[in-house]
Parts: sequence; C-alpha cells; structure tokens
Amino acid sequence: KATAASGYFVATGANSIAQRFPVTDEDINSTAGTTTSNAFTDLTGTSVGPVVSGINVGTKALVTITAQMHSSVANSFAIASLDITGPSPFLANDIHCITFQQTGGTTGQNVTCTMSRLFTFATPGSHTFTMKYRVSGTGSPIATFLRRKLVVIPF
Repeated sequence: KATAASGYFVATGANSIAQRFPVTDEDINSTAGTTTSNAFTDLTGTSVGPVVSGINVGTKALVTITAQMHSSVANSFAIASLDITGPSPFLANDIHCITFQQTGGTTGQNVTCTMSRLFTFATPGSHTFTMKYRVSGTGSPIATFLRRKLVVIPF
C-alpha cells in the first residue's frame, strides 16, 4: 500500500514493488551565480546547486536540469552539469550537460537550456544530485547562470 500521496510504484524485483516520489529543487528568484573555473564547481554569488539530497533510487532515475546562462566573451561556453553521489556516483562532465556558446562579437545574450537524461545505477540506494558549472574559452570568460532547476524522478 501507498505510504503517502503523490507517489508511484516501481517493480524492484519479482513480486516486489516500492513507492517512489519525484523531487525538485530550484533557484529561480536569487541573484545570478558566476564562475571563471574551467573545472566543474559551485557558483559564486548564489547558493550551491540546486541540490536534491538523500533520494532513494532503484536502478534508474530520470533527471532534468535547466538554467538560463550566458558567457561574457565571444566564442566561449557556459556549461552546467550534474554530480551524483551515493552508491553509484557520477561526476559532472561534458557528456551529460547543457551548453551555451556565446557566438560572434555579441555578448550578454541569455539562453535557457534544458536536458533530460535517464541515468542507470549499478547499485540502488540513497543518492544526492547537485548541479555544477564551468566555463570554457579564451580571453578570461565569466559564465553566468540563473533560474536553475533540477528535477529527479527515481525508478
């Protein structure tokens, strides 16, 4: 039987089910965060994340990340990705990320990017999902991110 409203059930094995709940975190009304780091990191000027912590997942989770972003230098990139910690960790990388290239001589353009990905975990259990950020390009670019959202739907 259900333990709470708004959940759904997933098969965890033969004749076995578990109730799961979608979880979200967002930072849509705060000051924009920035980074000058070429490696994935937390942003300065705002809170960490968004973060969905301690969520119990089986072998899969559908994750969506969204951010409005721009970069201060033409031909540079603003990149947002995802760190997952727990029994089956993933490090933030350019494979599962959203990317905006500041093209041409125009700077200050803002774009909202979204990506959904189905992650497969070797070991079920409690995981924490945290958005991370970086910039790429020459000329000392500053990447800016705002209206950041994270949604995790565990299976």
